[in-house]
Amino acid sequence: MGHSAGRRWCCRRRIESKNFYTWLFIDWLWVSDLVRGAGVGSSLMDKAEAIVRERGCIGAYVDNFSFQAPDFYRSRGYQEFGRNDGLPAGHAWVWLRKTFIDVKN
Repeated sequence: MGHSAGRRWCCRRRIESKNFYTWLFIDWLWVSDLVRGAGVGSSLMDKAEAIVRERGCIGAYVDNFSFQAPDFYRSRGYQEFGRNDGLPAGHAWVWLRKTFIDVKN
């Protein structure tokens, strides 16, 4: 990011994900402060979830640190299924998932 000849370049959003074994893994989701809170992250998630549903995926999961955005994922219906407290110190590494259909073990 920077300024060049009076032109400003800015990446405002990005999602990296992959699907395997009928699950979507959200590697990372980033939204610029410039558009945070305007529904941009939810729009990206809606698109990614719609694509993998069409592919027959049964759910999605993500890992996140407690100081990042676990509440964002919870607001979208994701539920915590794992936690490693103290990683990093004073925080937790949190795993969340959302199923699109009933999943039986």
